[in-house]
Amino acid sequence: MEQSRTTQSAGNLLTPKEAADRLRVSVQQITHLVNYRRLACIQVSPRVRRFTESQLERFLRQNTIEIPDGKKEKRRLFEPKMVKREASGKTNWVQEVRKLCP
Repeated sequence: MEQSRTTQSAGNLLTPKEAADRLRVSVQQITHLVNYRRLACIQVSPRVRRFTESQLERFLRQNTIEIPDGKKEKRRLFEPKMVKREASGKTNWVQEVRKLCP
């Protein structure tokens, strides 16, 4: 019985291409997600990775953002601030960006 369970689970392993197709992303994005430990995988060898359905489902659950019914969510990366202009009337954007990104 134990061997049939192992064989059955091994038959459900997905290649990076199949995982990318399921998530509708590129194979390079799958590699990126694995390298940054955002997506779990089975490391068969240093160059061969396989994925299970449950690993893909877990990734989707962990990265799903729920929006309450009837409400629109506005997301801003940063709040715009009034930028002082120099005497010449031009804005020094390099200095403003450096202030925002320490």
